[in-house]
Amino acid sequence: MTFRDQFSALRDRFLTKQNSKQPEDVFTPRAAKVNPIMYVDRPDLERALQSGLNGSLTLVIHGESGCGKSWLYKKVLSDLRAHYIVGNLAKAVSMGSIGAEFDNILANRPRKKEERRGGEGSIGVLGNTGTLTREETLEYGKRNSFELILEECRRQAGRARAVLVLDNWEQIVDKPELLKELASFIILLDDERCAKHEVKLVIVGATSEFQRYYAGNPHILTLENRLLELSEVPRFTLQQCEKLIMHGFSELGLQIPDEYRPIIINHIASVTHRVPQYLHEYGLEFSRLVIEKNAPIIPALLLEVDQQWRRQLQGKEVLDRDELLVPQVEPQESRVEPQVVEPRVVESRVVESRVEPRVETDAPRVLSRPLGRAYRFLGCLLAKIVLAALVGYLLVYFYFLVIF
Repeated sequence: MTFRDQFSALRDRFLTKQNSKQPEDVFTPRAAKVNPIMYVDRPDLERALQSGLNGSLTLVIHGESGCGKSWLYKKVLSDLRAHYIVGNLAKAVSMGSIGAEFDNILANRPRKKEERRGGEGSIGVLGNTGTLTREETLEYGKRNSFELILEECRRQAGRARAVLVLDNWEQIVDKPELLKELASFIILLDDERCAKHEVKLVIVGATSEFQRYYAGNPHILTLENRLLELSEVPRFTLQQCEKLIMHGFSELGLQIPDEYRPIIINHIASVTHRVPQYLHEYGLEFSRLVIEKNAPIIPALLLEVDQQWRRQLQGKEVLDRDELLVPQVEPQESRVEPQVVEPRVVESRVVESRVEPRVETDAPRVLSRPLGRAYRFLGCLLAKIVLAALVGYLLVYFYFLVIF
């Protein structure tokens, strides 16, 4: 270990002691709430979502699993100071209906009842008279769970913006009954009893293409006029990956040396496929290893982090992605690999072989390039000598001509 590496290790150790944050506080791959210190801005998507929330259509947010859809809408709604309720469509599958999920959310909400008491009156039956005290309990007209969840969302929001989010939409794409139920909810938003609550509906999932899943629905044209599908939430760019990793390590008091930064960032981006959730998982393992070993951040640690992280992924489903590749880190010594030149196959031709007689000619031979350059140099040098001698002769001639 060089002196620079030892100095970096001591510096990182000192900064780590001064920093009270733990890796779990910084890299949060499965956090339900947005981690504000690690959120990477996505200006285009945020502006598109804000614009859609100001419109009248139901919004659809889609993108690969782990690409930050939940953090995106939660960050935007938080900036707008909007109140939102999240319904999990994965739970709706287990419960059998989306309405059951709404009832589950409203389970602790007291039901409204109204009691009315009647006065005393006289009644006669077969000549007998008496008094009767009438007590009657009436319940409001029964309403569907969708209308009740909209009412509850508006009640909690007060005068603020109210949003109902249905997450994990991809879980019901193979459930015709739930698809039909969701379509009815989208259409009911225009009903006067639901529209009066002014609640925005946002559907979030790992897939889009509503037209394909509702192809057999006779009201597909009605749904198309009520939906606005936003651009796909993509994976991070290389610059966003670098921003997340560098900021996370900085929050922990760690610093990646400038000479190793391109190697480490490119490696992490390649292994994690630039998926935000995987970047958080990898950053968590990497920072833990650095703090545990009190070691400088060098490329040699990447192989050990790869092995630990891959063990975590065993048994997990990687959605429609290539097998995770772990690029090997070359040792510091530079090696020159022999280049193997593959033979090229040239089209063969049958040519009649003939031996041409050598003919001697008096034509001058063409000199090779180095020899030609030498002759040109000698020629120039000779010309300069002759010119100098001529000038000297003329000077001497005129000198004696003037004197004599």
